[in-house]
Amino acid sequence: MSVDRATKKRNTIVLLLCLAAAAVVIVVVLAVGIFIMMPLIYPSQLPQDKMATLLTAPPPPPPPPPPALSSPRAPAKILIGRPVVQSPAHPKRVVLPAGVAQGLLIMKTNPVYPPIAKAARVSGTVVLQAVISTSGSIENLRVISGPAMLQQSALDAVKTWRYRPYLLNNQPVEVETTINVIYTLGN
Repeated sequence: MSVDRATKKRNTIVLLLCLAAAAVVIVVVLAVGIFIMMPLIYPSQLPQDKMATLLTAPPPPPPPPPPALSSPRAPAKILIGRPVVQSPAHPKRVVLPAGVAQGLLIMKTNPVYPPIAKAARVSGTVVLQAVISTSGSIENLRVISGPAMLQQSALDAVKTWRYRPYLLNNQPVEVETTINVIYTLGN
């Protein structure tokens, strides 16, 4: 009888120790979770120190497009007594993200929401790919994606948009980019 009683007592102690260890683990996990989540849930309650500023600061702006590779002018070649200077390679077209290209926009015509799309409660974003010429006009405009009922309206509007020429080494170059035309229904 005493063996059974001792075994039961030992099993009870082991069970209590396991429960205590589990409780400690739960408390630690909750404390760490609260420590991590509080700045995200209540950023205004943080002391204004360096860590709080880092947690609540907006993300930095995207980096500017990389400059073109600058190579020194090639040495002059003598052909029939006349010097010919070779110019460094100059790209005719660069690819820019939509946000950078939007910063060059100087004239924007708002698209007309097609009545049939409005009646059908169709909304969404039409993504277009375009080439902005060296003069700032739109060329080679085509649809990448978006609701079919809205695509022609987006094409018609964007064709009239005008941009500031994008300068690379003080020379205007063509820009290939995407343009997002967003259609939303009013409440």
